[in-house]
Parts: sequence; structure tokens; C-alpha cells
Amino acid sequence: MKLAKQKFVRLLTCALVFLLALTAAVPAFAAKEGTPVDKENQQNRTITIKNNKGLPAMTPNQFTAYQIFTGTPKEETEPHGNTQNVWEATNWNNYSLADIQWGKNIKGDDLLLGLKALQSDVKEGTAWPGFFDATGDNIIKKYLNSNKLEELKSAADLAALLGNQKNAFLQEFSRFVVEGSSTGVKGEGLLKEDGAKKSEVTYKDSDNHENDESSITVDETGYYLIVENGTHIQNDAVSEYILAVLGDQVINLKATVPQVDKYIITDGGDKKGDAAGVGDYVQFKLTATLPENFADFTSYKYVFHDTLSKGLKYVNDNSHPLQVRVYADKDAAANPENGTLINEKKTAEGGANYTVSTGGTEDPNPCNLEISFDNLKTLSNEDTVAIEVTSTSVFVVTYYAQVTKEAVLINAGNPNTVLLEYSNNPNSNTTGKTKESTVYVYALGLDLKKIGSDKPDGLGGAGFVLKDNGGNYAIFENQWVVNKTAEDGTVTQTFYDSKEAAVAAAGEDGKVDQVCRLTGWTSAETTTNVANLIKEYKEKKKAFDNATNEEREPEGTAYTNLQKAKDDLKQYLLLSDESNGDIPDVYGINAGIGAEVAKYALEEVIVPDGYNSLKGDFDISVQAEIDDNNGSLKSVTYKHGTEAEVVYKIYSQDEISNFPGGETAAKNLIAHFEAGLVQDSIENQRAPILPFTGGVGRLIIYALGIALIAGVAVHLTIVFKKRKRVKENA
Repeated sequence: MKLAKQKFVRLLTCALVFLLALTAAVPAFAAKEGTPVDKENQQNRTITIKNNKGLPAMTPNQFTAYQIFTGTPKEETEPHGNTQNVWEATNWNNYSLADIQWGKNIKGDDLLLGLKALQSDVKEGTAWPGFFDATGDNIIKKYLNSNKLEELKSAADLAALLGNQKNAFLQEFSRFVVEGSSTGVKGEGLLKEDGAKKSEVTYKDSDNHENDESSITVDETGYYLIVENGTHIQNDAVSEYILAVLGDQVINLKATVPQVDKYIITDGGDKKGDAAGVGDYVQFKLTATLPENFADFTSYKYVFHDTLSKGLKYVNDNSHPLQVRVYADKDAAANPENGTLINEKKTAEGGANYTVSTGGTEDPNPCNLEISFDNLKTLSNEDTVAIEVTSTSVFVVTYYAQVTKEAVLINAGNPNTVLLEYSNNPNSNTTGKTKESTVYVYALGLDLKKIGSDKPDGLGGAGFVLKDNGGNYAIFENQWVVNKTAEDGTVTQTFYDSKEAAVAAAGEDGKVDQVCRLTGWTSAETTTNVANLIKEYKEKKKAFDNATNEEREPEGTAYTNLQKAKDDLKQYLLLSDESNGDIPDVYGINAGIGAEVAKYALEEVIVPDGYNSLKGDFDISVQAEIDDNNGSLKSVTYKHGTEAEVVYKIYSQDEISNFPGGETAAKNLIAHFEAGLVQDSIENQRAPILPFTGGVGRLIIYALGIALIAGVAVHLTIVFKKRKRVKENA
């Protein structure tokens, strides 16, 4: 009982693959390959289930074979008139089983009672909608009215009845066998677990699992119902496989349900991953197909459930529009211009083509963007002209999202997913869901430190602004982040506005860092304004340096003016810590991918007292490498000026052992890669030490200089006079 209940629960959330042995239906629904069977060894019959490209890896015990009927192999006459012994057959389509009996895994009497009970319990749209024919008539009642249902006395009677039915009925029959009861309603199921055969799996291709095989060995000929127990890409779908097990059989899983894929549109093509910084726009692409039996549906529900990570916000405006197109097939979809644009406006029939919902992650359906078609059978274009949709049609949705300050840096990236909800039964309004398709957006950061030529451990009192390649200034929000690592290695980041709150939240297992979260970049107008603020600060600093001691005191004019100029720049400044020279980590910069290189410059605005300012800007470049197959971040290459490139990635143990800078340096690169940060130090040279006591100090310097010049002049006068006397006496 417990096993049956567990199976019922699984059926509500997982896919079912039904392989029911029905002689008359074998040629229509199952692709089979037969091999000669040794008459003396009739106990080894193997059902091999082959995967299709694009489906996930099979798992052990994924399929269970239940023997519903058993029988005796019957020799048949082939179309050309030759006869052949069934045990030497290589084409099982020409053979059947006679003397049908109940199989060892079915409660036969209860099954007959349950089917008879359905005569009064089945109503359209309730438990067993598949028991209605195309006209809406109750098929079970048809048999009752003609007295045929009451004539079902045995396994042979039921097999004969089922052999005359179509796929939709057989699908519902299979569901009833698993979920039904002797009373005709959902119950504990009509299957017996004892003696049921579990599948084994053979992995042949670790990349796409195209050649994976799952096999089940049965010890008798018969009719088998094979149920998929685990999660599969064909979630909630009823497959249409019909199979007679007379000898070894091979079945290829068919793509009988829609598929959906999500990509990021980049200059280098559609990718599974991309690098982007705060304020950047990312364009996503959703591509979805239809099932082979689309024509069997009179109405077809089709819903995109798209979920953005916390660091991305859905955008839909004139410059960044949402667009939905339909294409005749996959080849046509390769060229965007071949598609027909569909909009939300009402169709000729009065309904909407689709609706758009932009909820949040707290909604009952946790997605940020939902595009819902109530019925793909009634679509029209912007001129309300009907659009023909077939099983080969491909739907493509493109939309934009903007990267926000909430984007995380860790090398796991910011994942974004989509799944498709779809009608999964031509005879009901039930729906299934595909597995999720995921893409990743990577934002990076800078781990900078200020040092002096005489203070390699850190130099406080420096301030920088960050500029992009266009000269725009970064705008920052100063916060504290708590990083926590779970047992499985997952890193979570939580941000706080105060250090006290961060420390309290971190506890013993959290790490607290001060960060400057990038919130955006200045526009053309504000860039000019910031440049003027920088200029004003430098003027106030010069005035401060030349001011009297009194003016430099906290209450003095020079001091007050300098502090105001510094405060005006606060949201643009990166300040080094006075105690250790650490500059708060910068969160949210973009890194180029492919041939693109992201370039930035750090301009030193505040120079530590006693040190020379940098000669020009501190130029850096960042470039990410992303795996085209799965969108994972492979490496980040960093460069400062003309210095050698530094590559951040997960180094192998051999690479760590032989790393040019030593194991510690390699492990440091790995740690920063995992955190999504690149690291560098910015050095200032110590200025010549001169006495500094205001105006008096400068007068002393001047006096010493004059005295030195006078001494040199006297010395030269004496030398010239001696030379003159020597010439006169010669």
C-alpha cells in the first residue's frame, strides 16, 4: 500500500512513459528492433529504452516494468506468404500473443470492477477525461449500453477491447491502472509491486547523453506497462508508446512534449552566459517548440514562466521592447526576419493573443515575467489576420533586463531560468511543465589596496574615482557585506548599511567586508559636473596646503572648505582605510567576453600627504571567458597598464604545484576567482622630505639656498683670480 501511494504522488509531479503491450497497436506507435531469440533460452527478454539528444541523463531504477497480460507466442503469416517460427523472428510486427491471461503485476479482477464502475463516475473534465471520444461521448458508457462492458469477464476480453482503441483512450487506461481502484475513482492503484522489474542504465555520452540506454530484463513474453518513476524532461506528459514484448526490443524516447531554451543575445551570437555590469542591459531569448501531436488538440495552453535573479530587473520600453514571434519551423527561426510578430492586442475572435504578467518572486507562480497564451489555435498578427500554428512551429520571445546593484559577484553567477507550461492531454485541460533552461550573467568586482613605496603593507589617506572607457564616473553606495559558505560550498551574500548590523549578522561563520556597490554611471551632464567637483577639490586642497596653521584647524576656513569639497564627491570616491590601506571592494563592474575587453581607469583625486601623485590614471582591463555550452565562468584575465596579464580561474592541482609564483599565489587567484574579484595594489612614491612649518619654514629654505649660491659664487671668483695671476706671471 505504501509503495502504491508513493507512486501516486510521483505521478502528480513526474512524467509517465506508458509502454502497453497491445498486439493490434504495435505497428502504429512503437519503433522496435528485434533480434533472434534462442528457443532453448526463452527467459531473457530485454527492453532497451534509448535516450534522445537534448534529454537529461537517465538514472538507475528510472523505469519499472509491470506485466499486465501474459500469453503464448503465436506464429503469423508474413505479407509475402512465408511462415516463420516466432523464436527466430527479427520483425516482431508480424507476430502476436494468444491465450491471454492476467500478468503477475496486475489486480485483474479489481481492474475489471473499476472499469465497470466508471460507467456512472466518469464525467467530462473530472478524473478520467481520456475516456471520452472526439464527440464528447463517454466510451465506457458506450460499452455498457451495448452490453459489451458487462461481457468483460477475463484478461482476454479486456485485451480485445483495448486493441480497438486509440491512443488517447489507451493513455487514460494506463493512468487508471496506476492511479485507479476497484471503485472507479483514484485510489491506491491496481498494480502489484512484487516481481516488477526495475531498469538499469548505461551511460555512453557524458556531454549530451544522446546514446544513453536504460534496459529492463523480463522473464516472460507478455504485455507490459512501463512507468517512469523519476524526474524527466517529459514532466507530466503522457507518452504514446505501445509495445509487445516477444523478444528483445529497442524503443527510442520521442520528444512528445514542447521544449524551451533560454539564451542571452550577444554580439558573438546566442550564449548561455554573458558578462555585464550594473546599469547594463542584457537581452534574453526564449525559444520554444510544440509537440508532434499538436494537431490533436482543439485548444492549447502555452505559458512561459521566466525567473530573473535578484540582480536583474525586467525592462520593457521603446528602446528595450518585449517581442514575441512565431516561425514556421526551426530553420525559419534561424533568421529573425522570417518570423511573424505577435502582440497582446485582441484577436479577430475578441480574445487576447497573450497576456504579460510581471510579478515578483513571492507570487504563487514564482516568476518575474509570465507570458501566457490561453489558446495557440486562435492566434492572429497585428492586422488580426489568423496565424497558422503547426507542430513544427517555433515561438521566440526576446526581452531585456537591466543589471542592478543587487547582482552578486561569486563565480556561480546570477542565474536566470525559464520553464514552459503546456497542455499535455488532447482530451482534457491538464497541463505539464518542462524542466528549466538556465543562463548566467556575471558581474565582477575589484579588490584594491593602496600602498606606499615605503609602506608596502598599506597606505591610508588616498581617494580615487573610477571611470569607464567613455570617461563616465562610477556612482557608489557604501555598505558592508556578509559572506557565508554552506556545507555544499554555496556562498550567500547579504548586505547591510552599517558595520554593526553586519557584524551581528555574521556571527562566527560569516565574513564581513566593506564594499562600494556600483549603482550606476554618470550621464553626459553629470560627468561634467563630477569633473568640476574634482577640480574644485584639488583647488581647495592646494589652498589648504598653503594656508596658515590656524586656517588648517578643524574650525578654520581652509579645513571647512576642503571637507565640503570632499563630501560633494562622497558618492564617487573610493577611499583607502587609514589603518591598512584597504580600498573597499568595488561590486558590479562589467568584464568583456570574446573579443571584447572591458577597460577602466582609476583617477587619484586625494593624494596621501608626503607622497607624489600618480603619473596619469591607473588603467586596467578585464576580460571574462565563458563556456558556450553551459554558460559557466571559466576564467577572468586582468591587466594593469603594460604589466603582464593575470589569469583568475580554478587551477588544477598540477598547475598549483608548478605555479610560477608559488602555491600560495595560485590559491589566492583561485579564491579571488570564486569570489568574483580581481586584485591589485596601487603604489605612491614617497616625496622628498622637506621641513614644513608654514611661512617660517619656507624662509629658512630660501635663506639656505641663497647662502649656497653665494658660496658657489665666491668660490668661482677665487678660482678665476688665481688663473689670471698664473697667466700674468707666465
